[in-house]
Amino acid sequence: MAASLPWVSKARSRSPIFVVILHPEIRAVRPKCPVKIEAMRLRFVLFLLVPGLASCLTAQDTRTVIEPLFPPLCARLDAQLESSGQSLARADEQKLDTARIQRAIDRCGKGRAVMLHVDEEKNAFLTGPLQLRTDVTLIVDLGVTVYASRDPRLYDITPGSCGVVNDTPPGCKPLISVDHAPDSGIMGDGTIDGRGGETLLLPQR
Repeated sequence: MAASLPWVSKARSRSPIFVVILHPEIRAVRPKCPVKIEAMRLRFVLFLLVPGLASCLTAQDTRTVIEPLFPPLCARLDAQLESSGQSLARADEQKLDTARIQRAIDRCGKGRAVMLHVDEEKNAFLTGPLQLRTDVTLIVDLGVTVYASRDPRLYDITPGSCGVVNDTPPGCKPLISVDHAPDSGIMGDGTIDGRGGETLLLPQR
């Protein structure tokens, strides 16, 4: 007589992906759709994928996925700084690229892109907060590193609000904002380094 455990004996499934076996001694397993399992002396739980049930499965997603392409360029900006190790030389910490990057983004037409590009040994950009525009893409090209400035004053929402620890609401602007900029994006094989582990540039007391 088959075991009288209601949660295993004569179990049926209309989506037979897994067969539940609680002991090696199985009286009958019929790999059909639906599956019927009769078991006795059941002790251990094993989940087995039954190859014979593959014919019961059908593909769920038939969409054709196309890899995104770079939009046509409206501007290509060449790097003017060079990485020093995994950061920037201290002498370069005030040589900001923020204005020229933002100017290129602001002048770019919809559906187009601004590319940040390597220029021989020059491979780095230093920037404060940037604002993307509607349907404009920023491309960080292969080999380029965009470094966030370590000067908290550039990110202040109100004077002196960034770079401090307190209980007030967030006081820092994001490095790159996409607020009210639908269809904008960032692409490319380069690197954006927020430099969160480095020391802030604060006035010496």
